[in-house]
Amino acid sequence: MARPIEWMGNGRPLPADQYPATGPFEHYDNFEEALDDPSLVPGLHTLPALSSPPSYSTLDTALHYEPAVPTGSSRPFFPLAQGYQIRHALSSPGLSIYAANTKKSLCYIGRYSAIDTPDLIFSTGHDSKGEVLGQARIFPAAAPKDLQICVGEQPSGWQDVSSVVEGKVFHTESWHFSTKHNATHLARSLCWKPTHDAHLGSGRFRSKDFKLVDAQNDSVLAVWIDSTACYDGSVGDVDWKAGGVSEEVVLKSLIVLMAIRERARRRARQVGRAVVNGAHQFPGRVI
Repeated sequence: MARPIEWMGNGRPLPADQYPATGPFEHYDNFEEALDDPSLVPGLHTLPALSSPPSYSTLDTALHYEPAVPTGSSRPFFPLAQGYQIRHALSSPGLSIYAANTKKSLCYIGRYSAIDTPDLIFSTGHDSKGEVLGQARIFPAAAPKDLQICVGEQPSGWQDVSSVVEGKVFHTESWHFSTKHNATHLARSLCWKPTHDAHLGSGRFRSKDFKLVDAQNDSVLAVWIDSTACYDGSVGDVDWKAGGVSEEVVLKSLIVLMAIRERARRRARQVGRAVVNGAHQFPGRVI
């Protein structure tokens, strides 16, 4: 019986003088005899019987699979940081929130104008496919409400955000909301107010900067410095001046702040279209 061809590393057959002296069945060169008598082949009689070959349908690739998103009414935790940067998202029409110290993306803010859909939805990750952190509704000027926010996506979790206009000649509009009492933090009444204070990083001619004030003692908890005029993709920065705030305070404050900005942006666009069309409507009229 002819020997099988052995190959060298360069793709050529081995020379006759370098061919191994023994075959694959140890010292037996009579392969037909070895196949007829399995006892001549060590271990052959112990091999398991070969069944049908495995397929992708029979391979258990998800033996310990667990859903990535837990079920129930719980929501993901929003990471706390000393400051946050809000920028236009790279591949989506919304906004992204980054931690100021690590530049790590924390969540995505989707902006919508559809019926029965919140105007702002905060989601984990880089786009709208993540878990919902919070939502906001923006009402037209003729509506009895101004804004509503919701932490998570519970239908019963919506909270009104009231607008208070102060000043007889120069009007300033502040936005008031509250946080609940829990095991580690007391309930708080908060509001976002326009600021021009230089020691907070703002300026005299800056009209889009805000400060977050505790209504109980007028202490400044955070400052928003708007940077939309930079045209580098940045929207603004939130710098926390007080420590020990709860995750609910941080998340609600960001939701209210972004809702204020989105409301102002939509009204400015509405007024601009009205001026172009010749209507010359004033800000604050029916949108």
